[in-house]
Order: sequence, then C-alpha cells, then structure tokens
Amino acid sequence: AGLVLANTIQNSAHAVILLAVLAARHADALPPGLAATVARIGVASALMATVCAIAQAIVATPASPLALAAYLAVTGALAGAAYVAALIALRGEEVALVRAGVLDRLRRRSAA
Repeated sequence: AGLVLANTIQNSAHAVILLAVLAARHADALPPGLAATVARIGVASALMATVCAIAQAIVATPASPLALAAYLAVTGALAGAAYVAALIALRGEEVALVRAGVLDRLRRRSAA
C-alpha cells in the first residue's frame, strides 16, 4: 500500500509541476475555465474517495476471491456513481461531452 501511495503522489506531483511549467511558458495554451474544471474534478474525486473510505470502514475486506471481486465491483460502482452525481450537481461540462459522444456513437451505429 505504501508503494501505491508513493507512486500516486509522485504522478500527481508531476502533473502539477508540468501544468505549472506549461502555464509559465505557454499560458495561452491553457484552455479557458481550466481552474474551474480542475476544482470540479477535485470535489467529485474527494466525494468518490469518501465513499470508498466509508465502504472500507463499514464492510470488512472479504477473504475469498469471489467475495472480494463482488465487494470491489459494488464499491467501485457506488463510488463511480457518486463521482458522476457530483459532476452533474456541479454542472461539469465533462458530463455533457461524454453524453454527446455516446449519443453520437449510438446514432452512427443505428444509421449503419
């Protein structure tokens, strides 16, 4: 768990550093509204992490592989639903983009 956490922190720090370098050297390359988007994703991610932490606190980690798979699937689905619900509540443009992409793909499939 320690290595996973260290790797996650390292990758996150690299992303922040690279974004800072990009902003310093090529501020015009940054899309408008990036700060608001990052804030929305941060809030949604914090909610998702909270759901995972609550699930871990309430349900003991199963020992058998099948029960563990079910536990991970249910927890992942709940956490993912919380993430999407938060983005919808915060009016994240990402939700509209994904929805438009899915509808476009469905239209192309039905036309073919």
